[in-house]
Amino acid sequence: MGWLSVVIPTELGGFGGSIIDGCLLARELGRGHIGVPFAESAILGAKTFANDPRMLEQIAQGQVKPAYALQDDAEPLTFQRRDGGYILLGAKPFVRFASDTNMLIVKAFDEVKNVPAVFGLSKDSPALKLDSYPTLDGIGATSLAFESHVIGDDSCLAIGEAAHKLIDGLELAMCLAFSAEAVGLMEFLVDATVNILRCAPSLGSH
Repeated sequence: MGWLSVVIPTELGGFGGSIIDGCLLARELGRGHIGVPFAESAILGAKTFANDPRMLEQIAQGQVKPAYALQDDAEPLTFQRRDGGYILLGAKPFVRFASDTNMLIVKAFDEVKNVPAVFGLSKDSPALKLDSYPTLDGIGATSLAFESHVIGDDSCLAIGEAAHKLIDGLELAMCLAFSAEAVGLMEFLVDATVNILRCAPSLGSH
């Protein structure tokens, strides 16, 4: 139905909506208990590649479906500069929806953990080792670990101050989108509870 293009500019074939429009859809998808990576693709993906028309068109068409590993774990991912690219080191135990997506967006820091960077990698990258597992909500998740393979310069989406700005924007959008989805899920649970209680037999007065 074209919902993946809700916040993509009209000149690229999208609806040209705001993040509010995206959150309204995320809420309804939550209310319908539809486990799809809408927020990651339509909202976070559009923000990540806001200056890349080609990627925005692919997101709108469902060809690019990113998952995100931006959380700050006890041991964050690190990167090392290499000729022609980077090496990423570390692991992430939980990445939501990664089994249903084809791109991973990860946050990493330099070896002294002062300089941040954001990387985008295909799930088929030889630098990645993935292990998918089920979750209680039925959505599923993936743990990822990085092998000692050099990834190209083009995998680095932002570094330094540009990465700070991108991460801040993504974390804010993530908070809004996931909160909207959570509101819809809570509405679904309330409705389901009410329906169950209405169908339950009377316990009687004794």
